[in-house]
Amino acid sequence: MNNPYKLKARLLKSKYEPFAEEFKQHNDDRILVPNILAQVLEACAAMESVENNLVRVAINEKIRDREMDKRYLCVTVGAPQPPKGRVEVFLVKDEKKKEVSVHTRPVPGGKTAVTTYETLERRGELALVEVGLETGRTHQIRATFAHMGCPLLGDGKYGRGDVNRRYGETRQALYSYKLTFDFPTDAGILNYLRSRTFQVERVPFREKYFG
Repeated sequence: MNNPYKLKARLLKSKYEPFAEEFKQHNDDRILVPNILAQVLEACAAMESVENNLVRVAINEKIRDREMDKRYLCVTVGAPQPPKGRVEVFLVKDEKKKEVSVHTRPVPGGKTAVTTYETLERRGELALVEVGLETGRTHQIRATFAHMGCPLLGDGKYGRGDVNRRYGETRQALYSYKLTFDFPTDAGILNYLRSRTFQVERVPFREKYFG
């Protein structure tokens, strides 16, 4: 019998794209962070039946039903007020501009966007914030925090160009770093993952600005 851990390299190569496409569907800005996905795949690799298509089917089903809790870290310019909260807004997508506008009341074409957050640390004008999504809208995190007056550092679309240039940042400081398998319903072959959390410990911008 093959050592399941030796399957990791082959798993990452052969299964990465299918999993990636599913994760992209529920990731803000369609950004996929390979680190957290790799940890999920490593967990799957520990299963003797990792080669079985049932694993992929089961994970895809749980992603679709939102039975996984995903948390993000971001750096904002200015701290959100209050330091911890829940924000509900309505987003209207402009396909030509590839951006969204934020509204505080229902508007035609607007989609509800609900974001939870907690400020973890502050250093000068920057704040380290953990974010959770109750909905998964395009640009939800970036647009919501910009609307709150504390855009993401490095965000060239919704952020502050002067601040981004001062810090030399050209990409938004946003990272999907923690994934918990909640599984409120039966998970079948994945039940062993119930309540387990996978977390990326070293997030580059966290170490850079808050290390």
